[in-house]
Amino acid sequence: MTTPELLRPVDELNSLSPPDWSGRRLGPASLLLRHGINNVLLAGWAVWGIFSLMLFVSLGYSDDLLVSYVLYLFLGAVGLWGARRDLLAPTGAFILVAFSGFGMNIPLIAGGYIQLDGLDSSTLTKVMYILSCAHVGFMLGGLLPNTKFNPIRKIIEVDCSMRETSVKVFAILMLGLVGAAAVRKTFHLGEAGIQPDIPYAGVLQYLLYQGPLVMSVWFLAQGLVQKRSHALLGLSLLIGLAVTQAILGWRGGILYVLIIAAVPFWYQFKRVEMQKRYSMGWLMILIVLSSSIIQLGNGVRTERLGGESAFTKGNEEFIEKILLRAQGTTRLAEVIKHFGELSFTNGFLLEKLYVKDISATVYIDRAVYGVKPTQSHSVGTSGPGGMYTACGLLGVFGSYFLLGGFYRWSYFAMTNHETCNVNVLGVVWYAFLIYMLFEVLNENFGVNALKMYFAVLAQIYTLKFLLKKKKL
Repeated sequence: MTTPELLRPVDELNSLSPPDWSGRRLGPASLLLRHGINNVLLAGWAVWGIFSLMLFVSLGYSDDLLVSYVLYLFLGAVGLWGARRDLLAPTGAFILVAFSGFGMNIPLIAGGYIQLDGLDSSTLTKVMYILSCAHVGFMLGGLLPNTKFNPIRKIIEVDCSMRETSVKVFAILMLGLVGAAAVRKTFHLGEAGIQPDIPYAGVLQYLLYQGPLVMSVWFLAQGLVQKRSHALLGLSLLIGLAVTQAILGWRGGILYVLIIAAVPFWYQFKRVEMQKRYSMGWLMILIVLSSSIIQLGNGVRTERLGGESAFTKGNEEFIEKILLRAQGTTRLAEVIKHFGELSFTNGFLLEKLYVKDISATVYIDRAVYGVKPTQSHSVGTSGPGGMYTACGLLGVFGSYFLLGGFYRWSYFAMTNHETCNVNVLGVVWYAFLIYMLFEVLNENFGVNALKMYFAVLAQIYTLKFLLKKKKL
């Protein structure tokens, strides 16, 4: 081959095989894998759609719920087809996460497979319309043009090369992780059920939890381009973080670590032509250990907060609880029941909340769940529910439109299109964004989420100067 592949005409490359997310032509094995995963997912989406619609019809639910769910299925199919070259592209990732928190459980709730009180057909229909509004906003935001003025590319600096990992660096990071865990435990930073008793606790939490998390993901992503042992060391750092969260009383830390770890494996890149790519099967290490780590977190949480541990009821029931949890739907449903009929602006309640200096989440906690101002407790609104509380359907659409554009810019910040090389810090940042989708959809989307985005991006920007290679 006399002409460099990257300089060959685009039409000629496309005639050989479609390009992947970075614009680079996929090899036969990668092409087959991507097509296989895509076809399985689209087929699964179709099968689920048929099952859910048959369930709604057989139960005699209202036409409104049926129509709203058909709209949701259509938007999901369009989004997944658009992301068929990369299922973790922003739109694809959004649809998959939203399905886990909303789309999957609504037919199961309607069919009685998930026993929840107070969720009638009318409420579920409104949930679907608000979720679809968020879908449309995010998908349209994901169509914003990517330009050379992309601010995320400027922050991450996609053309810089990272320092290599080593056993020495691993030892330093592991000591830092243990030290950070000790400080967090001593001062109750991010500890379940206990308020921190030192000033600037939020800032310290960002530094002592998100900081080690960023460094651990960097070690894993960089290790994947070096050798197998370094990739395993990177996984061990993430396991250490999950254990830390369990000791502090959080049961789901290992699940979030698993999600974050999957991204560097998915976006492995070649530094030399013959470099081997490691199978995502290595993530089985985290899956095998997940039961023990969740059990540790359960034991700590039960001892501190009281109540019966889920594991005392059997592993099968606990797994069922994880798979069928419907926190996104139930939180959004409570918001809907509080306000009644759907509103385009909800009276711009945001203005009144701003005057009272409270967030939409705090408002719902107090008005719906009776949480007192003196209590350190929150149930939340769900991501779309918080935006709906603030500004109605307009707020849901607008906020997720902006979020979709932000994710698109971050997605394109992973790669230098001039060389088609993936930037390691870009992968670290995008791994965090995938994790945050669960927060801004199933949990809450507000000022605290924006602070989290800013804090991690600021840390990555700072680490860039410490980790990049000096030019000769």
